[in-house]
Amino acid sequence: MFFPQKIGQKRKMHYICGDISKQLTSTNLIMKKKTLTTLGLIALLAGSGLQARTLGWGLTGGINVTKMNLDNNWEDMTKPESEKGWYAGITGMASIPLVGIGIDGSIIYSQEEVQVSQDSESETAQYISLPVHLRYDFRMPLVEDWFVPYLMIGPQFNYALNDVKFAIDEGTSTEALLKKANSWRLDMGVGMILFNHLQLTYSYGIPVGPSAKLMDETAQEIVNKCKMGSHRMGLAIYF
Repeated sequence: MFFPQKIGQKRKMHYICGDISKQLTSTNLIMKKKTLTTLGLIALLAGSGLQARTLGWGLTGGINVTKMNLDNNWEDMTKPESEKGWYAGITGMASIPLVGIGIDGSIIYSQEEVQVSQDSESETAQYISLPVHLRYDFRMPLVEDWFVPYLMIGPQFNYALNDVKFAIDEGTSTEALLKKANSWRLDMGVGMILFNHLQLTYSYGIPVGPSAKLMDETAQEIVNKCKMGSHRMGLAIYF
């Protein structure tokens, strides 16, 4: 008496299970397609990032504009102006594809023209400079093979190669001596990499650490103290 009803219930259960199985199969196919699409995009971006400049070394050079900031300006002497110099050396950089974080560093010879007053001639201070920067590259997949802007910040150590003498009073032949003044600066700057081989940069080195001492050689006493900040504009060529 109840046999046909049981058969109908079994058929309904069979249809429901079949529909669920079809839905699961369709869902699995959609998930697989999305996964493959995502992996393909990642591979495309990664390939594009690896083609762009992420590691290299080369030559760098440019100009620096340095100004001496005295703790106390001498009477009857105008404040010093900024003076132009130059630098040249070797450089290297490395960055992580996709992420954009990287580092760069250089070993450069630098000549900085400095003066204690507009009334006196500028003198040349020579350094071996070691700047090391943390940088962030703004990598855009469609244009990064041609153009990558970046920001940078990091320390720069300057090892002085010479003493610098300044004429304070020509009438009395009074001179101030800036002995080999090693210094630290905090560099902050911007730049761009062009066509994977050229790099343009601008940075300003903020003087940090103790002030350098200006000595009166005759009296053997400290007559002033100073710090020197420097603008730097340069070009690097990566091989």
